[in-house]
Amino acid sequence: ALRIASLNPVSHYGLNVGLLRVGDPADFLVVDDLRSLRILKTVIGGRLVARDGSTEIPETTTGIVNVFRARQKRADDFMVRNRGGRIQVIEARDGQLITGRMQEMPKVSGDHAVSDPSRDILKIAVVNRYQDAPPSVGFIKNFGLKKGAIASSVAHDSHNIVAVGVEDTDILRAVNLIIRSQGGISGVCGDEERLLP
Repeated sequence: ALRIASLNPVSHYGLNVGLLRVGDPADFLVVDDLRSLRILKTVIGGRLVARDGSTEIPETTTGIVNVFRARQKRADDFMVRNRGGRIQVIEARDGQLITGRMQEMPKVSGDHAVSDPSRDILKIAVVNRYQDAPPSVGFIKNFGLKKGAIASSVAHDSHNIVAVGVEDTDILRAVNLIIRSQGGISGVCGDEERLLP
């Protein structure tokens, strides 16, 4: 268990963490014994950073950094022109971080490919928060949303806005709520709008 929690991830991901070898940075824990594993000290880079559950790192204050340069979007920013033939669709898998990729015939309205909640194929959009740029729009399957849209700027690794929805107008509203508040999580459905800034 100790190896799985320490050595294996460092080796697998090539993390810059000391492994108690000659020349490595001094990164280690001091515990009372190997059964209870109560941590007495934490050392990172040869520096004592915690002792008996209390930090040894001096407190500092910083300002809030929130780079949010995206401007309000328009409904046509989320339109996808139908080019005929199949479209690429992200396949969400229940309980998984890993997604699949599939091709499906789109539902078409006029000249545009649109969400098809009857087959659980919805639009997904990513809006760059760091510069004002057109959204990247695609499709996702197995999301389960029947109406409305949700959007969030809590999206590792970049924290750009990610939105999923049934109608372009709802996606637009959910995204613009996030842009106006310069971050957060939103949901819209019919006349209702909710925002957690």
